[in-house]
Amino acid sequence: MIFHLGKGNTLKTEDIIGIFDLDNATVSGTTRKFLAAATQRKQVFYGDHDIPRSFLLVGEKKASGGRKNAARREKKQEDGERPVLYLSHISSLSLMTRAENPLSFMEEE
Repeated sequence: MIFHLGKGNTLKTEDIIGIFDLDNATVSGTTRKFLAAATQRKQVFYGDHDIPRSFLLVGEKKASGGRKNAARREKKQEDGERPVLYLSHISSLSLMTRAENPLSFMEEE
């Protein structure tokens, strides 16, 4: 399924690892360090120019796709590629509702 982030941005639902509230999650020093490291590695995607309220941790789905795809995944892991963070102006609660019902965003906008 396709997951609508807002502002025309979409993701595959199966690639989403977690949806987090930015205010609550950043209370932890470990989370702040993780976000800073991802920013430094340029693995943070800003969906729009609004103040972010939540973030999504996204990784490539581990599915069998033949030898070529498996070799590509192994190369990415060797290169140190990590999951990507998507910052969103939409609240984590609204994003979780969208994850449960992918067409719910049509009712919101």
